[in-house]
Amino acid sequence: MVPVNEETVVVSDGVTVTKSFDAEEFPVPAVTFAVESTRAEPVELTITDTIPEDFGIEQIGFHPAYGSEDWTATGNGEVRFERTVESDASFTTLYGIRMAADTEPTLFLEKPTVEVNAGTQAAVPETESEGEETDTVVPAESSELVRELARGDRESVPGLAAETASDEPGEEGGADPSTEPADADEAARRTVAGLVEETVTDSETAPAEMWAETDQSEPDTMADETESDTMADETDSDTMADETDPETETAAQTDAGDPTAETADEPIEASASEAGVAASASEDSTPSAVADAEPVPADAAEDEATDPTPETPMKPETESESIATALAEEIEAGTVDQEALATIREAVRTESPSDRVRIEHLQTRLSDLEAYSDALAEFIDDNGSAQQVLSDLEAEIDSLGADLARVEERLDEAETDRDTMNEHLENLTDTVEAIAGVAEQIERLRGDLEALDERVDEVESTQLELEALSEQVETLESELDAVQEWRDQLSDVFG
Repeated sequence: MVPVNEETVVVSDGVTVTKSFDAEEFPVPAVTFAVESTRAEPVELTITDTIPEDFGIEQIGFHPAYGSEDWTATGNGEVRFERTVESDASFTTLYGIRMAADTEPTLFLEKPTVEVNAGTQAAVPETESEGEETDTVVPAESSELVRELARGDRESVPGLAAETASDEPGEEGGADPSTEPADADEAARRTVAGLVEETVTDSETAPAEMWAETDQSEPDTMADETESDTMADETDSDTMADETDPETETAAQTDAGDPTAETADEPIEASASEAGVAASASEDSTPSAVADAEPVPADAAEDEATDPTPETPMKPETESESIATALAEEIEAGTVDQEALATIREAVRTESPSDRVRIEHLQTRLSDLEAYSDALAEFIDDNGSAQQVLSDLEAEIDSLGADLARVEERLDEAETDRDTMNEHLENLTDTVEAIAGVAEQIERLRGDLEALDERVDEVESTQLELEALSEQVETLESELDAVQEWRDQLSDVFG
């Protein structure tokens, strides 16, 4: 990864946002936003950043420790950060990118869009009922909810459990009009959930797991289960709306092309406003018509998707209804061609700005929940439950204590051996010193020997001289003998 030291600074109404690229501090490259406010009052901060065209939204992930709950990944190549910034506050948030090592990082240093609004007003104006819908679909305490689900303190997600309970038939087989999902809020929630599951594919599961490991496998199991449950709720809600609306029943029996029946039978076409119309029709219906409705449980949606002849008691079999039901079953089974499905989505997309906001928030929450759930499941599969981990840790600590005791014993033995070696070393030192004295003596003897050799040479020379003198003496003696003999002869002659 090429190191990047550049940064982009945006100042807006007393709030400074410093955008930079960091490829070293985190397990994956990250785009960081350092936010600093000098305002004297809290403000609403919105940061919108555009993802380069070469990158898909599924390559973007949000770090749980850096405000992942405040990020929203839109479907048009943008990510949005929305948060209330307190007075004189500063913090850092970021998102990670799954990218190749040779990718040019400066692509992510484009200037972001920063909006600062005083007060606590929402980014998109909503009526009171729409605000309640947003809070119901996207609870602010979603991060705490994920933690409670991970600890086992909670068994279900608020809202989903209520919808499942409302879909279950009564003990006597009749449907209670007070518990049917005929109100506009619940119908809108189901519509939003269906749109999210059908229109968002790879982007609905943001790769938050890449903060923990480099495995790029996408968790598809939970996404499939969520999609099946959501579409089952949609089918159930629309079926109830058809059965509890006497006008729809009459029109369905007499005219197969009634637009009211078609609208009620197509789960992907329903919007928040249409759900409100269905709710009004359901409230105006007679109790007998409501009592005749038999809702389909949410957990049976998967069986209906695979059963070629699903049971639909008390439901009129019209041409438009059969087409809508078959279309819903094919979408649930995943057999619809992607191009055809995209065309259908584009044709029936009538979402309002408030629906879009709720979808984006719901997408982020589902991504966070799925990332936490996948990471927790993978951790439990690899390491076991908390009790197992603690048991293994205690066993390892006991084993480590035994190993430490053995190491201490070996250290004591090594200390004893060291003392013995020190004694031997002292003895060797004395021996070496003694040997050094002998060497000095040998050097002195060598000098004496050399001097003796010189004297021997001198003696040999003297001996040679003596031999020469001996020869001379012998010669002189011979000459003296000859002289003596001559004197004797002279004496004899002269008398």
